Amino acid sequence: PSAVPSAVPSAAAAADSAQPMPSGEADQAPPPPAQSAEAPPPAAKDGDEESPYLVNLIDSPGHIDFCSDVSTATRLCDGALVVVDVVEGVCVQTHAVLRQAWAERMKPCLVLNKMDRLASELQLDPHETWHRLRRTVERVNALAAALVANLAAKTLDAAKTHDEESGKGPASQSDSREKAREDLEAEWTFSPEKGNVVFASAVDGWAFSINDFARIWSPRIPGSRPSALRHFLWADFAFNPKTGKIAKLRQGGDIQSLQPMFVALVLDPIWQLYAASAAGKAKKCSNMGSKLGVQVSEREMKLAATEHAGGNGRALAKVVLRRWLPLSDAVLWMAVQHMPPPEVAQRRRLGALFHRCHSSESRKGSGACEKAAAAVQEAVANCSRERGAPVVAFVAKVVSVPASDLRRLDRAGLWTPPERESSASSAGRSGELKDFPCSPFSGGASGGASGGASGG
Repeated sequence: PSAVPSAVPSAAAAADSAQPMPSGEADQAPPPPAQSAEAPPPAAKDGDEESPYLVNLIDSPGHIDFCSDVSTATRLCDGALVVVDVVEGVCVQTHAVLRQAWAERMKPCLVLNKMDRLASELQLDPHETWHRLRRTVERVNALAAALVANLAAKTLDAAKTHDEESGKGPASQSDSREKAREDLEAEWTFSPEKGNVVFASAVDGWAFSINDFARIWSPRIPGSRPSALRHFLWADFAFNPKTGKIAKLRQGGDIQSLQPMFVALVLDPIWQLYAASAAGKAKKCSNMGSKLGVQVSEREMKLAATEHAGGNGRALAKVVLRRWLPLSDAVLWMAVQHMPPPEVAQRRRLGALFHRCHSSESRKGSGACEKAAAAVQEAVANCSRERGAPVVAFVAKVVSVPASDLRRLDRAGLWTPPERESSASSAGRSGELKDFPCSPFSGGASGGASGGASGG
């Protein structure tokens, strides 16, 4: 994974959905993106009313030197956008990011970034690009499958041992656990057909999923629906414009002369735009944009032409593509559709965030700590905002500050040392602290330190 602009987090992103997605077929999704790149986050259609979603994105560098930042981001998020460079492919850090997402019980989605470099730098044709993208998805899936198989096996063995020790029998819940493992493997399988894979060029500001092109082409292919067309667009199928039918690609025969649907219907228009842009054909790029339903102003084209004259061969294509396929729409829709809302994610992740209470009251057997911790745990699991709900402060990262800096702040009156503050009102505070036992929520930290959240 590589560092990208903040529009696409390279390791983790929170999916904080205000309302659930409407159920049903994929063809109930909104129309294909054809707005400005500066358009607001997408909204789901529910009758005549719009249901907006609130999505919080946390950008963290993907470089190996910033592992602590990835850990911090994953502690705060419900889902992870794992960004893989399609030029470099799967790297060692990809494994580290996936493992971190697994440890935090996050739901991952895949973003294949730097698609523009395949066309402009590597000079790959659309067919070669299709094969390269398929190999990249296969390698990420192989990595995820190995990770899930290894860690899930350890979890199943531990659960089996616990059942045997508790007298439930060695196979009391084996079927349900195997079913849970199969569901987990399916969840960690990345597939453009499922919609949890987005193809992007963050630097040029465009991105798309298979769903986008399924909605674009469904009205033009007789008898097709977006929900069925998703499979054909990624698999070995070709569309015959003479007969208006979709056929399986086979070795030999007339059908072999046709391009795969992903090549002909998805990549070809994008590659043609990049080719026209590299040749400086502003008029052709503008005409192609009009055919795609994208209106680009004359002023924008002049600015792009000036940028092209300055040496940016992708400038003309960029101004059309970011309007036709806005990056924000593709990424945010994937987050809304495939990442759980907070009230679902919190219960799923609570085991990774919550630890047993080890206070002095717990050792004495009074149970006050356990009761307070259970109240905080339930409130966090329900995302409770009631008036009487416990207040939880989550420390996600601890930063080391030199003592000399603190002394300078103390002299300036901007900071009061804890020992001085506690000695000034020790009598009043000692009674209050007894009523606020520590809630054992852990926080991701830098340098091996950890933070806790207090609640009462």
